[in-house]
Amino acid sequence: MYEGKSVGTPDESNFWRTIERHKVNKMFTAPTSLRAIKKIDSDGLTPQNFDLSSLKGLFLAGERADPDTLHWGENALKHPLLDNFWQTETGWPMCSNHIGLTIKYGSAGRAVPGFDIHIVDNAGQPLEKNKLGTIAVKLPMPPGFMSTLHNSDSKFISSYMTKYIGYYDTGDEGKIDDDNFVYIMSRTDDVINVAGHRLSW
Repeated sequence: MYEGKSVGTPDESNFWRTIERHKVNKMFTAPTSLRAIKKIDSDGLTPQNFDLSSLKGLFLAGERADPDTLHWGENALKHPLLDNFWQTETGWPMCSNHIGLTIKYGSAGRAVPGFDIHIVDNAGQPLEKNKLGTIAVKLPMPPGFMSTLHNSDSKFISSYMTKYIGYYDTGDEGKIDDDNFVYIMSRTDDVINVAGHRLSW
């Protein structure tokens, strides 16, 4: 576990120094961290100063990973950057890109086993491929998914299970392409997501 900013404490080499020192083979962070490093090291030269041979892949989540940042990171690290989509409520990723399999830049990957992901309209009707709508997961949910909210079963039901009957409402908007890759585009509620931190009012 690494706690601290990816830049400025003391510099933009924090992640690379940590990988070299501890022989990290898999790393997980938010795209915002990479964008902060990229702002200072736009050519991606800093990683060349460190031994990153232990690193096999860098996983991203918490917000959409834009293609430009993914390309920058892969060129700088010479390793795949793998976006995925999950929520605290789901317990583990709902979609993921995988090492060695096809990756589409800008997509969080395909649905992982246990999650039957659909894009629905405001009436809860499934939309065609490549149409923008609400990301909803057909029930039942797999093991690991939250079972209720603390001392509030009714709020659990009203918050997640009633807007679209038969689906878990993720509160996110996106689309699914012809190859079943899921693209997360925005929130559907009054929540701003910054580096995996959900801010609401």
